[in-house]
Amino acid sequence: MTLKELEQARANGAELDAMVVATDAVVYLLQVVRHGDGESTLPVTLQDARGNNLVYKSRYAADQAFARAGLTRVTLVHESAYGEMIGTETGCNRMEHSYPVKTDSEST
Repeated sequence: MTLKELEQARANGAELDAMVVATDAVVYLLQVVRHGDGESTLPVTLQDARGNNLVYKSRYAADQAFARAGLTRVTLVHESAYGEMIGTETGCNRMEHSYPVKTDSEST
């Protein structure tokens, strides 16, 4: 799904959950989950027109992309491999935080 397709889905009334996935200190991916009959519950990573994942270098830039697409709430997801690195059984630690977003023009 591209940002343009996301905007079209929102315009058509699709129910979506938006996630900014922090995979590294300077790598933020955009993901969405569509809700509805027959929809997969797996997140879809947004891509550009060439099929490459959209990658942002800051959470702010990722938030602005979602806000410009008309989304007002985002969940930041950060997965840490710390548990795996120190040898605990739990492995990956997943932290999530939901917050509102709006475009810069709406903030002023």
